[in-house]
Amino acid sequence: LTPLPPDPQAAARAYWETSLFRARNNRDSARIALALAELTRLTGLASPDQVVAERAERDRWVQRLLGFVLAAKPTALRTGAGREELAGLVVETCTLLEAGDDAPLHQGLYELASLCNRAGELRMERRALERYFAFVRRIRPAHHPDRILPLHNLAVTVGNCGEWERNLELNREVLNILEPTCAPSHELLIKVRLNTAFALVH
Repeated sequence: LTPLPPDPQAAARAYWETSLFRARNNRDSARIALALAELTRLTGLASPDQVVAERAERDRWVQRLLGFVLAAKPTALRTGAGREELAGLVVETCTLLEAGDDAPLHQGLYELASLCNRAGELRMERRALERYFAFVRRIRPAHHPDRILPLHNLAVTVGNCGEWERNLELNREVLNILEPTCAPSHELLIKVRLNTAFALVH
């Protein structure tokens, strides 16, 4: 198995971006200072203050996403206004990510994908999951367990959109990760095998 991610630099940045986000939430000043120091080194910026300034817009947007996710109610998501706001957040987040990867922003997008699923917004769910999984592919080795759930969710969404060839391709990728490490009775392994068989008959 390949021990390194396809883009080790991106993986290191993602680790410290996530670490900074968690440290801020926990008000851990020592961890904040360490994360900023590492991000200063990885980004090539002159100082931690420049890292903070460079991240400011994205950090504000992440907080907005989290606020929306925490406050979202299933009934509101199914209204025209709720679905429109949700779709707008997905589009704007994807636009921000076009400027470059950001781990907390991608995680927020993944949370939005879950809300899209609950709202029945398959097109937006797929857009969010495709973007998120492209990021995971860059920062995790081919058989890393962090790939499993987003890849499985993307496969299900693609299947729900009726794209069975793509669904089959994604399910086989999930099986390549699960089969070498999971017992035959593992719940997710059984589920993915059934999904694969279902895709084969379409």
